[in-house]
Amino acid sequence: MKATIFDLDGVLLNSMPTGMSRFTQAAQSFGLPINDTEIARAARYLGTSVSLMLRDCWPEHQVNVDEFYERWEKIDAELYTPLFDEVPKLLTTLTSAGQVLGAYTNRGWSARVHLERTRIMGFFANITAVSGTPHPKEDPRSIAPLLADLKDLGVSPEDIVFVGDTVSPDLACARNVGLRFIAAGYGVHSAQQFLAAGVPKEDIIATPMELLEKL
Repeated sequence: MKATIFDLDGVLLNSMPTGMSRFTQAAQSFGLPINDTEIARAARYLGTSVSLMLRDCWPEHQVNVDEFYERWEKIDAELYTPLFDEVPKLLTTLTSAGQVLGAYTNRGWSARVHLERTRIMGFFANITAVSGTPHPKEDPRSIAPLLADLKDLGVSPEDIVFVGDTVSPDLACARNVGLRFIAAGYGVHSAQQFLAAGVPKEDIIATPMELLEKL
């Protein structure tokens, strides 16, 4: 038996087009100044680190990271985020072939909201949402419960593929726990950024459905 672990945003959920506007709403609700400079700087952190974003964009403002993220999550959960084209077809094909699927995301409770809303929740044997847990996404301790669940289902790490769209934390996480990594070059980080990070060209996909050619 084999398994595929998916990041959500930028891999299955096409959240990048609206992601910055939702973070902007959260920032405004905390009274943080918003201009083109802050927006451009904050955009570099989408899908990566909220704490680094706050420190880099608004260093003179003391904002609690957990409170900011909770505010953003509430704003985001009220709005619809679409799937990338053919994601249901991809997940159906994989599960029909006997693959076990897991979701591993920086989100918190809103992950399940979006999976339910887009009607793909039922494809996943495990959904691990890192926000609010003690360890960051790239820390092996964060993904350990997901890997343990897959082990209980008879899946060993060498039979797991992790699909992500960031050099950090996604690629870093896969390397830290020894998982094969497929880079979604259509998400936050580009194919060129993944190549620079040492990901082979043949392990970079331009659309979700291209994943089937790599497995």
